[in-house]
Amino acid sequence: MRLKRVIAAMMVLICILGSFLIPTFAETNSNNEIQTSGLIYRYNLSLSKKNNTTVIINGLTDCDPVVVKCGFKNLKVQRRANSSSSWTDYHDYGNDYIDSFTNAICKELSVDPGYQYRATCIHYAKKNILNTQTISNTSNVVTF
Repeated sequence: MRLKRVIAAMMVLICILGSFLIPTFAETNSNNEIQTSGLIYRYNLSLSKKNNTTVIINGLTDCDPVVVKCGFKNLKVQRRANSSSSWTDYHDYGNDYIDSFTNAICKELSVDPGYQYRATCIHYAKKNILNTQTISNTSNVVTF
């Protein structure tokens, strides 16, 4: 009976220490930053028509409160002819992130009729210099 308690106590200790010693859900990217999952709680990117010549881009990156920088990287609007299968960049907003743990955007863009439009971005969260998370996202398609 005493042996079972000792083994159980050792197993609990291993589980507790293992969670601190092993970098769970992490990988290194090409910039040698540690990509940590779990920093971004919610994210969204969508397009809608305002009128016959304007599209509205809405986005959200909502993160853990420990995050110090949050937002969007490589935010672009792309288009294609209604009969085409390939997308081309139409407008590049670049990076749009702030020193906060949440970031919402609402942008308007004039567009040309006869095309389909979508938005793409990388949702970005930074906890510190070594811990970041990125998630690629593509919005719905809107036809003009």
